Amino acid sequence: MAGVLLFWGAHIGLGGFRADHLALGLAVLAFAYAGPRITPWFRLLLPLALMGAVYDGQSYVRRALGDRLTIHITEPAAFDRTLFGVRTTAGV
Repeated sequence: MAGVLLFWGAHIGLGGFRADHLALGLAVLAFAYAGPRITPWFRLLLPLALMGAVYDGQSYVRRALGDRLTIHITEPAAFDRTLFGVRTTAGV
């Protein structure tokens, strides 16, 4: 219950609380307190709910950093080429 309240409080505090946040929190609470027959389903679906919450929270990071975020395309490819590239007479 504390996790759901923390989740809701964070979204309210950051100014992005929506109806889907309310629905996700209520679904987690319903599954958590539904009883022993539902507990296996709760354990199965909780990581999915946590992943969704973290993924949704990335919008706050993007909003806070704004234009300072850069997408690096060439660096990972060069790193992979250095480690895993096939060396030939024509190059890597």
